[in-house]
Amino acid sequence: MNPKTFVGFAMVTAVIVVWAAVSIASRYGTASIGNEKVSLFPGLAEKVNEVAEISVRTKKETLNIKKTAKGWIVVERQGFSVPDDKVREVLIGLSQLRRGEPKTRKKDFYKRLQLQDITVKDTQSMLVRLKDGTGSLMAETLVGRRNREAYSISGVGRYVRSPNHEQSWLAYGPLEIPDNVKKWVNAEIATVDAKRVQQVTVVQPGGETMTSVRIKGKKEEFEVKDLPAGEKIEFQSDVNNMADGLDGLDLEDVKAIGKVTFPADKTVKTEYRTSDGLVVNVELAELADNDFWARFRASLGEGADGPASD
Repeated sequence: MNPKTFVGFAMVTAVIVVWAAVSIASRYGTASIGNEKVSLFPGLAEKVNEVAEISVRTKKETLNIKKTAKGWIVVERQGFSVPDDKVREVLIGLSQLRRGEPKTRKKDFYKRLQLQDITVKDTQSMLVRLKDGTGSLMAETLVGRRNREAYSISGVGRYVRSPNHEQSWLAYGPLEIPDNVKKWVNAEIATVDAKRVQQVTVVQPGGETMTSVRIKGKKEEFEVKDLPAGEKIEFQSDVNNMADGLDGLDLEDVKAIGKVTFPADKTVKTEYRTSDGLVVNVELAELADNDFWARFRASLGEGADGPASD
């Protein structure tokens, strides 16, 4: 390569490098000043302790998380308890939201951002409201989908829009809003290690009963005590796995006792007995297709002292 060609090539390379540097700087410059953007809810950070109710509405349902003298509860679930840290995460997330770039004002484009009005059929938006102890509105916004590009640059990006305004925005901040009961409450119902279980008795709606007992000297195997004459177990693993029923059991939804009816002709009753005296009775009913509800009662059996609980 002769000197003139080399110089020309070097100049072109320099121009490309400079252009790339300017492009990268302009792209990341916005993210670098994310904390300097205007707050989506000015003054909320100083008033989060005044929030007394969080309303989250989706196309499926509305959940009101309310502050009471005993703590936060889900109003629609007969006052089921909500951990303080769940509420804290939501309030901090909303108070730290920063308004970024303006986006569409056209209703036809709201669907792409999941920012349609909550009354629109099949909307995927989420309407979030905060109220104080007097019921006065402190903050309100439609929360749409995440922005992947913004996520890779600044950590988190969500599309938002005030339900009373046409303008939508890309907002920055660590915002996660639980959209169902399971995400608001402590979902774990029970964790009884299968190794503790010594006996499992299952009673079908028609009265048929099967009791399986752990075989002495065999850590993992159970035997069926009341197997009808002439019958045999096809898969021993199915019998052994009966002890796993209470190991890491999570809820999908919750209602107060008495709010769900367990019809006798649809309810399966199961009793678990452990080696240390714990007795857990479970009633399980399929009230509709794939709509299963269960009721639990725990007590201490022979050789153990203490009250029962539901």
